[in-house]
Amino acid sequence: MAVTIRPSAHKTSTAMGLVRPVALALLLAGAAIIPIQAVAAGPPMQASGTVQPTTFTLTSIRFADGNVILDGREVLVISGSITGRIDQADEIVVHPDGTAVDHFVGTLNATVVGCGSGTIPLQGEALIVGNTLDGQLSFIDQGANTVDARADLKVSGNVPDLIYTGTYLCG
Repeated sequence: MAVTIRPSAHKTSTAMGLVRPVALALLLAGAAIIPIQAVAAGPPMQASGTVQPTTFTLTSIRFADGNVILDGREVLVISGSITGRIDQADEIVVHPDGTAVDHFVGTLNATVVGCGSGTIPLQGEALIVGNTLDGQLSFIDQGANTVDARADLKVSGNVPDLIYTGTYLCG
């Protein structure tokens, strides 16, 4: 970007004389910020680690169409690329064949490597067959995050020993 400053053909007041240097400084500062912001987002990074359920509190049981629906609150500890605590509300639908689907929404209070520390809303779902869980979770509602991060993670394993893999972005 080229910036041309021409001297005035007539005299200006001291206040007006300051406008051009201030405008130039602001223009150059803005030009310097734009490339830095583009670089901060960067490419997706690999995420991996463990997820360990610590408590589950059953809040209600319902029945519908042959299914048992369990509502509860769960706390999990996550470590690895993302380290912290997940507090979530679960709705677990247990089907007549014994399989279950857990739909959850919650809040992650964590440190995300390279992005910082804070609070991130999340949601996901998991299929549970016997003791095996296979699911996914995503960071949601970027406007509510206090950590500028986005992630899509696969969570799997035998409960309570779960692992996560996937990608995340900062910025």
